[in-house]
Amino acid sequence: MVHTLVICAHNDDQIVGAGATLAKDAAQGKTFKTVIFSYGELSHPHLKPDVVVQKRMKEGVKGDKLLGSKGTVFLELPEGKFLSQATKAKRALAKLIRKENPKRVFTHSPNDLHRDHQAVFSIVQSLRKSRVLTCAVYSFEVWTLLPVRQRKQHKLVVDVSNHFQKKMRAFFVHQSQIGSIISLTWKLYIMNRIDGLRYGFKFAEVFRRV
Repeated sequence: MVHTLVICAHNDDQIVGAGATLAKDAAQGKTFKTVIFSYGELSHPHLKPDVVVQKRMKEGVKGDKLLGSKGTVFLELPEGKFLSQATKAKRALAKLIRKENPKRVFTHSPNDLHRDHQAVFSIVQSLRKSRVLTCAVYSFEVWTLLPVRQRKQHKLVVDVSNHFQKKMRAFFVHQSQIGSIISLTWKLYIMNRIDGLRYGFKFAEVFRRV
């Protein structure tokens, strides 16, 4: 049994969207595990897929452990083809959900621009509709440029002032994703800083109830 099950597309997504909250939970004795759909084998087209897989798998496990994860599961689905593999994904997730009985799930936002992130959200939603997943589900942002602010949507605001730096250390573990590091570092700092100021903290992560 875990407190939080994180379901994401690639091995750095959970750090971008929820890394500091996960680190805070672990520091408080709350367990979490991460489910990652793909190895991200298409992220380096100039390298052989098996080389990319090894790099990203090692980075994913290392970053997750740095946050305090109790386990990282790769579903090994082909990148960019999640919806065509939806049955396999649902079967694997259902098995994990029954085993871990999470109190909550973190996953991608439906507003994310990345199609793999949208596909993960869609699959998680189908598990909710079929009542396989019955706990609270919260979404986080990764590549959403302008998050949709819905006043009536329930939010989970987490003060991560003491854990933001650990989030960034875990993020920087993913050196094979230098492009994402360059693109997202400034966004992570600004986004978490602005959310912190909005709610009276130095840094905060904000999730929306699905």
